[in-house]
Amino acid sequence: MKERLKIKKRFLFIFSVGLLAVFTFTSFTVMASETNGTIVTNTVNDGYAWGSKVGWINFRVANGNVRITDSGLTGYVWNSNSGWIGLSPSNGGIRVDSSGNLSGFAWGSNVGWVNFSGVLINSAGRFIGQAIGDNVGTINFSCANCNVMTDFRPISYRAVGGGGGGGGGGGGGISGGVVPPQGIITPPGGFNVLINNGAPVTASVNTALTLLGNGNTDLVWLSNDANMATPSQIRYDRESASVTVPWVLPGDFGRKTVYAKFCTQWGSCSDTISNSIDYAQPAPAAPSTPAPGVALAPTPAPGIVPTAVSPAPTPAPAPEEAQPAQLFDIRLLLDSGAVSKASDLVARVMFTSFGRLPTPINMEFAIINAGGEEVWSGSDSTTVQTEAVFIKRFFDAGELAPGKYRLRLKTLYNQNVEDTFFADFEISRKKVFSPYWLLAGFAAIVSVGVIFFLLKKKRDEQKKKMEI
Repeated sequence: MKERLKIKKRFLFIFSVGLLAVFTFTSFTVMASETNGTIVTNTVNDGYAWGSKVGWINFRVANGNVRITDSGLTGYVWNSNSGWIGLSPSNGGIRVDSSGNLSGFAWGSNVGWVNFSGVLINSAGRFIGQAIGDNVGTINFSCANCNVMTDFRPISYRAVGGGGGGGGGGGGGISGGVVPPQGIITPPGGFNVLINNGAPVTASVNTALTLLGNGNTDLVWLSNDANMATPSQIRYDRESASVTVPWVLPGDFGRKTVYAKFCTQWGSCSDTISNSIDYAQPAPAAPSTPAPGVALAPTPAPGIVPTAVSPAPTPAPAPEEAQPAQLFDIRLLLDSGAVSKASDLVARVMFTSFGRLPTPINMEFAIINAGGEEVWSGSDSTTVQTEAVFIKRFFDAGELAPGKYRLRLKTLYNQNVEDTFFADFEISRKKVFSPYWLLAGFAAIVSVGVIFFLLKKKRDEQKKKMEI
């Protein structure tokens, strides 16, 4: 009797240790993939986004070594028409915040800079939204056949806390043995930007910049701000000794400075180069004095009123060719189109191309059921300058019955500009199957089998001893 009790205690102890090991291993696996992720592919068509000017872009290419960590994205993606695009170039790089929003720039020698600020990684690890570049066009991650997935999860969506994010992982090699050159080659006379060909003073904000680079220069970034805020990108003709472009100076009269960075096709850029000019009001013209020997106009006879001659109208100043202050682009996206309850629904309102002026936005949200009835409504507001992402959750929507719904968003800005957006979703009470529970159950069955095997072996040994 005592021997059986000991065997049962051993069985319970070994079984508990086995289950603990299984769940520890499972948790470790989750944290490792969630904090240092790669591109996940389940079918041959997975891993692709669509570029409006270049076609399909492959994020899972063998030599690309794309990695996603809390520090950002590293590695390379491939396009058959434009070649490699680096996700972590010098003077660039793509960052990811705790909610999965991406920001920053990628670089390709044939496509230039690509802005990823309109892309995010949602709670399921899927890339959604759009990246934009002058030469690559719009890279769409949310098209019908686009599916770029990762096992990385933003901090806000991780199921298991703790664990280190780790480094970004190497960018990997580039096929064909092509290695981007490091640094930038400075021309003998140095890089330079001349305003109105080096003139000390200008009477107009409309000027001309002469850019002096070299045969290694691919593009130039220009800005009126020392921190290179909202820069303009200028393509540089490497076959020419210089490039001249129109430029608009900011503000009122005074000393004006223009800043420039000269960059190679591989993303290496020079230090900030600057030059200045005084923007001053032109001096008034001196009064005219008749030359000697030139008779003045005769004085009119008494009683005769001379006919007044209207002065020529002053020409209107040429309009400043400044960048547009506001362009406006709003998109409504859902992290998932299928949720188990309304409080799981996450909507993202993406504001892009809003220019330099802060713009207040009023938002009216509503959930509409399949019968067209409004079952919930709420309002929010935000202020957008250039670009922003507003995250909306629906914790106060209450319990909604399973079925199909539509989320409606109405926006109001600039006092009288209204837009309406819709996104469909479904509430289902079906539980989502998790592969980790399958792994845990399998491990538990194996553990039980091992334990019974050990116990049987123990009993056989005891019988042999008793027979002896």
